[in-house]
Amino acid sequence: MMKYKYTIIIVSLCLIAFGIGIFSRQQKTDNSGYKQVIHSDYDVAYNLEQLKEVSDIIVKGKYVEFIDTWNMSRDPINIQKEDSEYYIEGKNYRFQIEEVIKGNPESDSIIVSIESATRNSIDFRENDNDQPDIHHYMYTNPRFIEPDIGNEYVLFLDYNNSIENFDYYYGAIEPFSIKIENNKTILQSNLITDKIRKQKESTAINVDGVEVNVKEELVPLDDFIGEMDYDQLKNMLFN
Repeated sequence: MMKYKYTIIIVSLCLIAFGIGIFSRQQKTDNSGYKQVIHSDYDVAYNLEQLKEVSDIIVKGKYVEFIDTWNMSRDPINIQKEDSEYYIEGKNYRFQIEEVIKGNPESDSIIVSIESATRNSIDFRENDNDQPDIHHYMYTNPRFIEPDIGNEYVLFLDYNNSIENFDYYYGAIEPFSIKIENNKTILQSNLITDKIRKQKESTAINVDGVEVNVKEELVPLDDFIGEMDYDQLKNMLFN
């Protein structure tokens, strides 16, 4: 008989658009390994109208460079400090704005922060009465898509300047990015139903010598953008 262990982790984030709840369920397997299923809380747009409505800022431009990474999970008492217990990796990119479609960005050169990975924990104890045996590992966010430096994108963003000396923008919702290639649109999302079907059932990660098969439950959506000319997309956003 399989024995399940449940853990609820509440992560205090200054970027609440990414969701603050992570629920994980783990199961010990017969071959001395573990399975862990992760449920993340995040908002999803199912059409262009929703995407436009929730975004403070919509811009077209290019990623020009990768800057650095940081902990997006902040101390709930003082958000100027990173959380000492939870780590959610954000990758920071400089984005050069060429056209503003909605909102008033602070500058034509902005920092866009994208959630890219999470430090998860798993308990290896055999019985509930044993002392906890907590181990940590880094898990790449399955929703993360590395942007192509130099390519054009339309981004749907929110803005946050609550952290001293760090003004940054982040995706208003999932998905938040449309790539423009040869003047055609490509919705940037790993949640598109066909992409989810092609993904592995789980990812095997070695955690201190123990194999952990990790799977995140993803919310599927249809590609509501398809391939259209950029001018057609812009007209839809302005109307």
